[in-house]
Order: sequence, then structure tokens, then C-alpha cells
Amino acid sequence: MMKPAETEDIASRLDLHLLKLFSREQHPVQLRQQLMNTTAEIAVSPFSLANQGFLDPSCREEDERAIVNLIDYTFERFFLPSMPPSQVYRYVCDAEKTLHYQSSDVEQNKPLLLESVHHHMVFSYLALTVPMLAKNGVTVSKVILLHLQPDLDPRLQQISRSFAYTSEVEFVGVPFNRHWIRSLKSEVTAQSLIIYMGDMPASLFNTEPTQTLQLTREAPHPPFTIRTVTIASQLAKHLGAAHHFLDYSRDGKATFRPADAHLKCPLTDWIFWPAINAMYL
Repeated sequence: MMKPAETEDIASRLDLHLLKLFSREQHPVQLRQQLMNTTAEIAVSPFSLANQGFLDPSCREEDERAIVNLIDYTFERFFLPSMPPSQVYRYVCDAEKTLHYQSSDVEQNKPLLLESVHHHMVFSYLALTVPMLAKNGVTVSKVILLHLQPDLDPRLQQISRSFAYTSEVEFVGVPFNRHWIRSLKSEVTAQSLIIYMGDMPASLFNTEPTQTLQLTREAPHPPFTIRTVTIASQLAKHLGAAHHFLDYSRDGKATFRPADAHLKCPLTDWIFWPAINAMYL
């Protein structure tokens, strides 16, 4: 995940503003409802995509959609850990009713490295990846999650606990610390699925961008392209893994496909849009 909320950033970044609000003692369900009631107000504030120059001012519905997605994404972080594992499992499986998952052929008998981005429903899609692969005849016995923070995101912790009750799949977190390559190599098997988020800004690591992310918008507007930093391609070669992308479309579909030049995600569904000016350009 990105850096935590800093006081100087709150005024200009809606994601950090929401994180601070949800971190307070108010009940997250009540706070979510209050925020949902004010999405129209937020959409005409400096926080909005239109006011930051990434949407036409006439695209009011798109702007509100981006704000609702961001509210729900932040809400999920604080609400999901309150559920028992059985309820989390039902929550994720219910997502199958509205999420459409497409897959191209996947190589078997070698590790899979899946590169994704922070889509507003990314945790549900990632949880559904293993059963999707199983339907396509690919067995996954271990899911390895690469992450920046010392601890796994609380959503991933809950999802891993809930699926431990219902499947033989092992979930492992590997943080990017001094020994992460050694830790990762010791965990990887031919039936491993490695999850890598490829939408980090180069400014976070003080390095040059290495990949493009296409953020799609409503026609006739062309995609808005930003540069990100990723080592997924090199990592896949190092591990002898098949490198795939998880792309998202505007119609609620996700596509699991062999990696190529760039990842794709709708601008309004991409959770880090508030940081475009601050960290990506």
C-alpha cells in the first residue's frame, strides 16, 4: 500500500482524508453512510477528478462513481476484519454474482506470477483467482502475497483465514525487506500463485518508471496513461514463473492474460487516482 496519511497531504488527497476519517472511533458503517450522502458535494470539491483535470467537468456521474469506489475501498479495510471467517467467505463468493472473470490459457506445472493493480474490488478478484484457475484445470496449492507494509493488509488476513477453512490452499505473506528474495524463493513451488501489485509510483522508490498503466475513460476520451515501477517481469524470469496480468474493464470484467506492454484499469475504479498529481506525474 501507499504511505500513510500525513497532515500536509490530507487537504489535497481524498484517499488519505478518508483513511484518517475511518481510523477514528466512529463506527465505520455509520461513517460510510454519512459519506455516501455527501458524494455530490465531494464531487465539486478540490478532491474530485474533474477539478484535478482528469475528467471533463460534465462527467459528474463518473466523478461520483470514483468517489463511491474510494469510500467503499477504504470502508472495506475497517469493516471486513470485524466479520467471522465464514462470513468473509460468503462475502467474497457473493462477489462472483457481479464480477466477471475471463481467462486465457495458463501454463501448468510452473509457478504463476499475477501482476495486478489496486482496483476498487481487487481483494475479491484476488480471492476468486484460485477457484477461477481450478475451473480452467490449473491447481494452486499456495498463494504468495508480496507486500510493502510489514504486515498483510487486514482484508488479506481475513480472506486467507476464511479460505483456510474451505480449501487446501496455503496463503503466505512475503514483505519487501532485506531478505525478501530468499524468503520468496524458499516458498515458491510449481503450484504457487505469486501476487504482485504493479501500480506503484516511481517517486516512492526514487527510481525511474518501468511500465505504463492505462487508465481508461468514457468514450470519446482516450485512456490516460501514467508510468509506474515494477520488477514483475524480471522476478518471473528469476523464478521461472509464467507472468500474467489481471486487467479490469469498465463493464465489471477482469481478464487474466499473459503480460505485455501495459496493465489496464478504469480511471474511476483505480484506487490511487487521488495521488496522480502528487506521486505519479
